[in-house]
Amino acid sequence: MRMKAIRLGMALWLAAPLAWSAERSWLERLCEELSPPLRRSNQRLEEIAAELTRLPVPTGISSTPAQCFATNPSLPGGEAHWLEVTLRQPELIDTVVLVPAVFTGFGNAISGFGFPRRFKIEADAGEGTPPWILVDQNSASMPNPGIFPVSLSLATPRPVKRLRLHATLPWQADSISLLALSELMLLSGNRNVAIGARVDASSYQDGAISMRRANLVDMRTTLGLPAVAHPGASRGYHSRDEVKVNTPKTLTLTLAASAVLDEIRLIPVTREGMPSYANYGFPRRLRVEAAMEPDFRDARKLLLTPPPYGDPPGRNIFIVAGDGQAARYLRITAVALWPHVEFYRFALAEVQAYAGDANVALGAKVSATDPGDEPGWNVAALTDGDAYEQKLVELPEWFRQIERLRELMAEQARAMRQHNSLLHTTQEHLIRGSSGAAALVMVSASLALWRQKRRYRRDRERLKERLARDLHDDIGSNLASISLLCNIVTQHPGVAANHLHDFAEIQHIATESAESMRDMITLLNPKSGSGDWLEVLQQLAERRLPGIDVRLERSGKEIQSGPNLETRRELYLFCKEALANIARHARATVVDFKILLTQEELCLELHDNGIGFDPAKPSAGYGLSNLRQRANQMGAEHAITSSPGKGTTIRLRLKQDHRWQNH
Repeated sequence: MRMKAIRLGMALWLAAPLAWSAERSWLERLCEELSPPLRRSNQRLEEIAAELTRLPVPTGISSTPAQCFATNPSLPGGEAHWLEVTLRQPELIDTVVLVPAVFTGFGNAISGFGFPRRFKIEADAGEGTPPWILVDQNSASMPNPGIFPVSLSLATPRPVKRLRLHATLPWQADSISLLALSELMLLSGNRNVAIGARVDASSYQDGAISMRRANLVDMRTTLGLPAVAHPGASRGYHSRDEVKVNTPKTLTLTLAASAVLDEIRLIPVTREGMPSYANYGFPRRLRVEAAMEPDFRDARKLLLTPPPYGDPPGRNIFIVAGDGQAARYLRITAVALWPHVEFYRFALAEVQAYAGDANVALGAKVSATDPGDEPGWNVAALTDGDAYEQKLVELPEWFRQIERLRELMAEQARAMRQHNSLLHTTQEHLIRGSSGAAALVMVSASLALWRQKRRYRRDRERLKERLARDLHDDIGSNLASISLLCNIVTQHPGVAANHLHDFAEIQHIATESAESMRDMITLLNPKSGSGDWLEVLQQLAERRLPGIDVRLERSGKEIQSGPNLETRRELYLFCKEALANIARHARATVVDFKILLTQEELCLELHDNGIGFDPAKPSAGYGLSNLRQRANQMGAEHAITSSPGKGTTIRLRLKQDHRWQNH
């Protein structure tokens, strides 16, 4: 027993360094070494975590104003809730997919909003044909699916013209009941043939865009794009920036052979850092044409969206009906470009064209009136199966992978409970079997305290990052929406001339506020290196001095320390004040902005060739005093040199002291 205790003590000391190099504590690792079941449990958890990273994850939010379809609320025991989808013609259906709604309102997000607890689905092949029951979920209540779709596969595909869902036990909350879905899909092979179908219901709210009937069959869901993460995937197409919104941009696809088209899919760019509804580069107005002749003299117009385009796809596929048109060539024209600050752009991640189950546009040749000059984007990426650093998958495979995600998450929860139980049991046996239990408790407590502090620091940094993301996605999105709305209003011919200036001013303020907020997020990001936050200062100079030649000069190598977060903020505001003074008073044509960062200090110098001023004379404004106050706040040395007709030079030197920290 004594030798066993000695060996245990040695094992404890040998295992202690592991606590510094891994997420799991040394005690957990020791228990795994002593317990094969615990080791197998941990291995399975690692396998699950690895597989989860390869599966698509539903976004769980509506990225468009069209959130879902919902019947009118009624009191329990009142009106029965049902909905019915009628196709234009019978289609051979193999799968019915019910996508739950995630309703966002009053500051809350309700997953599985309106999804019936018990229901029955009937279908028929058309007038005069007997209905048949697809699903009868009446024997037991169904758990709330949350954000996960419910896929109901038919044993044998059957022709369907009309499908009706009866909520025999509807969703209830706060003494009301209703029926709601984000989308109802009828899959025939790789296509959702329910798009644009007629929808009837026991009651409806077509006056509200967020819950109208058309939302049920518009392919706008809470799931996001049918794609999975794929390192090395291409981005898509990106045009040059234009100064006029109505500068046309045209893409032309040449298919490998003529085909009878059922639908064309335009995949929007889901660029990281953009709000989910912003639809980076997706045109406000577009036209889609199909033809057999390369010069499009026999072109048939499949779509022309009305101006301004008010129903963007968000993070969803934009579907254009092919109407059975035979075509060899497709032409997509951005009639009105997407606005971004003061420029206009056109961008798409992928173009697909379906003839039956096949995407006949895959690998098609693409040409453009504007090939674009943005690095990492090209027209060939429009038909390669990728969508902005993701790999697109067909709808049936997408739903299979989402179902696998749901199964794995449930298995992960069970495995974690089992793992924790095994770990607790093994730790108890370990402590009881050791004569050095007291020492073990002391060491464990010390390491637990260290681990708790380490986790607290990590959680604090994660909280900062999350708050920054929330600030960007929420307030940034609102400011972007204000800017976009002002832009749309000023394009409307009915706006009075005396209001145009006001809307333009609101747009300018919203845009500037959004840019400043993004600057602050980068500056205050604890993971930002010196290159990140110094880049913000450079971009600030270019943005605040439009029409002035800004010559930037930055020297010094990347170093491991720099000013802390509060000092970075003061530096940013100091530069912003100085640049504002130049823009308002200097009448300069050239500004030299120098940044020197060394191990000992940070030096900034701003020199303009403007009219200058006499520093000895009293200043009418607060610009110079604000600069002096901010320099004092940082403990920095600053100097302002100027004379009439010879421009102005502003210098700031910030020495390394307690205000500096490691990156």
